[in-house]
Amino acid sequence: MKASIATILFTDDKIWMNTYNGIIAFNPSTKKATRYTMNDGLSFYEANRYSALKTTEGSFLVGTLQGLSYFNPKTISKKKLDVSLKLTQVSYYKKKFKKDIVEKIPEKLNALKKITLSPENKTINLQFALFGMYDFTKINYRYRLNKQQWINLGNKTEIRLFNLAAGNYDLEIEAINLANKKVSLPILLTLTVDEFFYKTIWFYLLLLLVFLVIAIWYYAEQQKKYQLKTQFAQDLIKEQENERKRLSRDLHDGIAQDLMLLKNQLEFKEDSTNQKLAEKTLINLRNVSLGLHPFVLEKFGLTEAINQLVIKLDDTQQIFFDAHIENIDGYFSKNQQLHIYRIVQEAINNAIKYANSPSIKIILQKNGNTILIEIKDFGKGFTVSEKANEIDSLGLKTMQERSKMIPAKLTITSEKNKGTTVQLKYTNV
Repeated sequence: MKASIATILFTDDKIWMNTYNGIIAFNPSTKKATRYTMNDGLSFYEANRYSALKTTEGSFLVGTLQGLSYFNPKTISKKKLDVSLKLTQVSYYKKKFKKDIVEKIPEKLNALKKITLSPENKTINLQFALFGMYDFTKINYRYRLNKQQWINLGNKTEIRLFNLAAGNYDLEIEAINLANKKVSLPILLTLTVDEFFYKTIWFYLLLLLVFLVIAIWYYAEQQKKYQLKTQFAQDLIKEQENERKRLSRDLHDGIAQDLMLLKNQLEFKEDSTNQKLAEKTLINLRNVSLGLHPFVLEKFGLTEAINQLVIKLDDTQQIFFDAHIENIDGYFSKNQQLHIYRIVQEAINNAIKYANSPSIKIILQKNGNTILIEIKDFGKGFTVSEKANEIDSLGLKTMQERSKMIPAKLTITSEKNKGTTVQLKYTNV
């Protein structure tokens, strides 16, 4: 009880407190209190001090600022007023129709439970009124959102909400008397304020999806280009091998046979000078033919072909060859053998031409399910990344493509003034 007490009267079971905000009947036994106001027959809600009398018949006389209230405490009762608080007008921007909507039809307003506000215009105006028998001059209104603090409107019957943040709101509007008591059921309305699409989680998910699609497309295109490039390089290598094989056979079967015949004729004529020239030319021609296509590979297999290559180079070069060659035949197809042979050949030739190394080490060995082929020099070395990007580094690029066609893992490591190691590892044994 917040109002001050002006006077106190008593009956058998109740204490009657005449306050500045109506008369309160308090029952000490039940702890129940009932407030009576002008709606229940009092002349005014605010009582005067020292202005109360109980008659011999048991009636009460209570002086107020606007006259005398007279009633029998046994018969006075709270009047049930048939009043209701209702919306009379709602106006807001409706995105569906792209214009402001003003709703005044009572049936639609009574059925209204939820309103959605668009992000372009988050303003809503609500008007309401209290219907029924009541002294409306003694009614105040208030509202709140999401059970937060009440906002008092006084006797204003209009609410304007604007710039609401995106989200859901539970709006309550109440009509209260001077004792801060509800005089009717409140207006309950749910407001949903939409967010701009570019600020919603769906927008970010869509953006992520678009990014993923672009990324996947880009990756697929790069893979396609890479595959086309790889296929072109591999087709080119195959064509080169076919052409080398044809030229090698032509040299061996054609020109080499003619030189052999010429050598025999010169030997018959005892022309030693031209005979030696013919022998030298024949040897060079056979070396060229062997370089174009290693027929020994087809006849004796990969292990013997590499062994013969090392022996020939050891006889013709001023470099020491340290070879540890195990038998690795039976694990590769003819095409795989050719690519491995070419990689070994290219690695050794590069070491001879560019490394300025006193020795070259060649290793062929099988460890479990892995075959390891390694060519190592101890020369001047180079920077692998720089060399791989040079235009004239076709040999390195060809070795990489051949390793993919096997397929095997090719690793080239080099350190300046310490040498270079070319390692080919095949793990599908």
